[in-house]
Amino acid sequence: MIEVFGIPQTSILKNCIPSLTLTFATIFDIAFSPPLVGIGLHSEHMVLYTWLIFYPSLVPLSVLVAVGLLQDCTAGLTLGASVILLMGFYSLTIYNRHHFNQHSFWILWLGFAGIEISVQLLAWLLAFIKFPDSSGEIMFVQQTLITVACYPLIGWMILKIHSKLHISS
Repeated sequence: MIEVFGIPQTSILKNCIPSLTLTFATIFDIAFSPPLVGIGLHSEHMVLYTWLIFYPSLVPLSVLVAVGLLQDCTAGLTLGASVILLMGFYSLTIYNRHHFNQHSFWILWLGFAGIEISVQLLAWLLAFIKFPDSSGEIMFVQQTLITVACYPLIGWMILKIHSKLHISS
């Protein structure tokens, strides 16, 4: 087996899986978000939440900054807006992870719903500050409901990836 800095290479690849799935989820959101409607799925929030609950050390902040800047550049948003939202999501999840870890999936889902609603309220507030004349409340509500409703599928897939790879933190 090839070793890099004394760590077997397979371990390095396994530890990159959270960052790679987060990047893939972001690219998926960018590619399949309806451009005119503006309502999309925040699968990167689902992936980030699931990895942060179980393996927070495997999600470096540099990946969050890169993913946020990628979202801003492709969506035409103010640079740093998505980074602020992802950092807020990160902070809320890390701060509350002990409440959701080692509980049933329903508690995990409820925790995701609370954090997603909080972050979407922050996103709406930032959008309202920049564009005070627009009325995008319905869009934010729909986007939040779609994201929370789809969490069980994405969360289940991430947990399956975790169980198959036996990732260590």
